[in-house]
Amino acid sequence: HPRLRRSVRAARPSAGAGADPVAAGGGSGVAGRRRVLRRQGSMPTEQIEPASREVLDRLVDQELAVQHAIKLKLDQDPAVMQDLGAARREVLARAYANRLADSAARPSSEDVRRYYDANPGFFAQRKVYLLQDLQVLATAEQVEQMRETVKNAKSLNDISDYLRKQNLVTKSSQITEAPESLPAAVASRLVGMRDGQALMVPSPGGARVLVIAGSKAAPINFDMATPYISRLLESERRRKAVEDGVQAMRKDGTIQLVGKFAASAPAAGVAPKPETPATAAAPTDSAASGAD
Repeated sequence: HPRLRRSVRAARPSAGAGADPVAAGGGSGVAGRRRVLRRQGSMPTEQIEPASREVLDRLVDQELAVQHAIKLKLDQDPAVMQDLGAARREVLARAYANRLADSAARPSSEDVRRYYDANPGFFAQRKVYLLQDLQVLATAEQVEQMRETVKNAKSLNDISDYLRKQNLVTKSSQITEAPESLPAAVASRLVGMRDGQALMVPSPGGARVLVIAGSKAAPINFDMATPYISRLLESERRRKAVEDGVQAMRKDGTIQLVGKFAASAPAAGVAPKPETPATAAAPTDSAASGAD
């Protein structure tokens, strides 16, 4: 914080001054306040003043600690220098990833409409489901045997009868869920199913069986869905832009690995460090005597 070093005292006006706190040594009160408030994000107006003072106090304490650390030459300590270097690398890598993400094109209204039309179960034909949730304790072999029964079951009774005959321990509960509140892999299967049908999801120690006990139509029109879809598509595009950028870096760049890592199969763009030419071995006693 170079500007903070100019005058830490400027951050703490006297009680009678009646002045607003400003960023220490940071120029005008308005500019200093803005720098502080940028750290707060969006918040109710009545919370801004206390929050700005709290953040400013933390900044001042941090600056004082930094100044004392430099006086003690802690910035020259090898361990601290290593941590500073790692932090710098992390900040730069994150900044580059953000730059890649920002390069992604924003979804158009046509993109949003296509997504809406392609996923009717989540929007135009959306339902809220009443689910019988069965948590089954079973071995991997029992789970595999249970899969076909669940797939062909016509009702909850079919599944309950099977579990009872197999003496499988089951914990049952009833839940109400919308597709968007379920894991994506579960929701994508659920929206194409009818009342009475069931799906099974392997889980630690057994499996989870969801039986659709009932459902109620709860469609979301295009206008309501647009903000959600826009955020979803934008997030996916930003993720893809970062992923593609990383792949391009690995393809075009070269990182040399040393030691035991050099022996492992190199990924794209990663090469083992070239071997240095071996130095000539020193002559043995017998070779030396033979040369005489």
